[in-house]
Amino acid sequence: MIKIESVTKSFKQKNKKIIAVNNVSLTVEQGDMLGLIGVNGSGKSTLIKMMNGILYPDQGEIIINGKNPWKHQKEIAYQIGSIFGQKSQLWYHLTPRETFMFLGSVYSVKLAALKLHVAELIQQFDLHSFVDRPVRKLSLGQRMKCEIVASLVHNPSILFLDEPTIGLDLIAKDSLTNLLSEYNKVHNKTMVITTHDISDIAKLCNRVVIIDQGVIIYNGTTIALTEKFANIVLLEIVLASDIAQLPIEVLQHEKSDAYTHKIKINTDKIAVSEVFNKLEIYEIIRYYQHSLDLTAIVRVLFEEGVIDDRK
Repeated sequence: MIKIESVTKSFKQKNKKIIAVNNVSLTVEQGDMLGLIGVNGSGKSTLIKMMNGILYPDQGEIIINGKNPWKHQKEIAYQIGSIFGQKSQLWYHLTPRETFMFLGSVYSVKLAALKLHVAELIQQFDLHSFVDRPVRKLSLGQRMKCEIVASLVHNPSILFLDEPTIGLDLIAKDSLTNLLSEYNKVHNKTMVITTHDISDIAKLCNRVVIIDQGVIIYNGTTIALTEKFANIVLLEIVLASDIAQLPIEVLQHEKSDAYTHKIKINTDKIAVSEVFNKLEIYEIIRYYQHSLDLTAIVRVLFEEGVIDDRK
């Protein structure tokens, strides 16, 4: 379990004080898959580093499984696994299996238990076909699977994943996210995932925290977030006539060319059918209708500064 209470962290930059994390409170229960979203400079990386004990806050408290992470760094290191971007835990001249065994010895895992656990991880993450091949000969997708297994060798209860699917093709990405989701279901591990790919969050996470300028602007379930914006509909309508202004009031209106109108409406205020009825006189050639997906919702939150369910 991760508990963050009123945490603030600042840095000095020349003669200026930069507040990276501003009075953040957050609880992550055991078994949660939490997506942490933020643009570069939003404070998410600083928050992750404090949870890992790499940085300590100016004020407030962070507790990881009952312990302060920077006061008990060695003990916490045995309870967490981390993948930070493209910083590899693998040795290119060794095979993944050799690396797993070495890392297990670093964490003082007994040999018999280590062999058994490594064998289970190889099975669960489907590494059989390449686990005894030198790391330098593996594809990016294969290496990322091995990075995750390397972070699980000492059987931590919490896993921090920073951009776990970056650079992967669609097939490799789907394979990895499916494996992570299944591993979480079977072993009830807590996972904190930071990524710019919102589709990963939508697929993996039951909760999402959105941070902007060091402040949490949304903290809740992915379902509640999508339901909040369920009344927002995007329409792309191609008309036979060139009109400068729509005869209806909408949230947003853009023209991509003389005849194509991109419209955002709130269905609590105007029904989609009413939009079509008003535009029929201009002859609708074709139209497309979309609800906001999680990626679009996050964009709206950042653009409009919507604050919802802060905790």
